[in-house]
Amino acid sequence: MRSRQLRKKIEVWQTSSVPDGFGGNTVSTVMVSTQWANISTIQAGRVNNFEKVVTGEFSSTGFGIIDESRTILVTVRKGIVDYDVDTMFIKYRNKIYTINFAPININFIDNMIMFAATEEQTKSNA
Repeated sequence: MRSRQLRKKIEVWQTSSVPDGFGGNTVSTVMVSTQWANISTIQAGRVNNFEKVVTGEFSSTGFGIIDESRTILVTVRKGIVDYDVDTMFIKYRNKIYTINFAPININFIDNMIMFAATEEQTKSNA
């Protein structure tokens, strides 16, 4: 596999339920890590099997991708963060991205993982 250039910095955030001191809970977010990543958009005709899955050669909706135009592919080094798709999200260029599914091990090389993340829709970018 060709070496991927990790030149983009992402922030990995996690949400958790924290006691509010009054018998209830409140949701809190905390930054878990910053990581260097390779960021790419989903493009038809890519060779990578994962990208064929998310571009529609197989069903992208089966992977939780609803809006491919707002979805990026993120490649990072394996082992820095144990990603939890239920409680984690990433920030890239001051935008929040929801992780669509658990990262996959690229070609079973065991040093890099890839996942798709979709930009959260707000009133300003709707």
